[in-house]
Amino acid sequence: MARDLDTHLPENTWRNRVLDRDGNFLYTGDTYLANAIDNSTNAVNTIDYAHHEVHAGSTFCIHLADNAVGKATEMGCLFTTPAGAKWFHCVYSVSMGAKAVFDILEAPTVDVTPDLTNFYTPRNRNRNSDKVSTASSVRVTPVANQATLILDGDATPISADGTVLHTEVIGGAKKGKTASDGHTHEDEYVLKADTTYYFRVKGDDTGDNNLQMSMEVIWYEHTNKA
Repeated sequence: MARDLDTHLPENTWRNRVLDRDGNFLYTGDTYLANAIDNSTNAVNTIDYAHHEVHAGSTFCIHLADNAVGKATEMGCLFTTPAGAKWFHCVYSVSMGAKAVFDILEAPTVDVTPDLTNFYTPRNRNRNSDKVSTASSVRVTPVANQATLILDGDATPISADGTVLHTEVIGGAKKGKTASDGHTHEDEYVLKADTTYYFRVKGDDTGDNNLQMSMEVIWYEHTNKA
């Protein structure tokens, strides 16, 4: 439903309203739809879709850090995505002081007996939202809104890597680069539904011990409309 451009609002108001292709105002009920132009500065205010999902309370994150890891350590996080059309749009950032390889494994073979013991509740990046993640931990009895952590000194639960979705050298082996640069939604992976993923950092047992490692995995959960 629309209202004519020249009869309902003064010029200094209608110039900041949304118009249809025929030059009519768009509105819902008695509320005109405003566009992204700031009234005082005329600046265009927009955010990208991934940022919008933060505001919507649909973006979650996992953080893992250790200040004194061993040079041959394996660390990372495991979770399983839900079945259905709610897909995870995922990015990551990883830093390691020692020479290491960072992998994202899709559908690895995981030994959960005896049960894995370190778990993490994904944080909602909108701290005013009560939404929780649909990720589930990898364990004997999976738990919703939970991820599994592999910490320094834990035995690896992986007997087969599955699909190595992403792999790169980080740390001391790569001059001028100690960290992965994947932290932008232009580089996101849309993860497969009902699938386990392992974000893994593995040192190659050279260099020194007592080095720093950190990992951040961020995703928003969006129901696919296609």
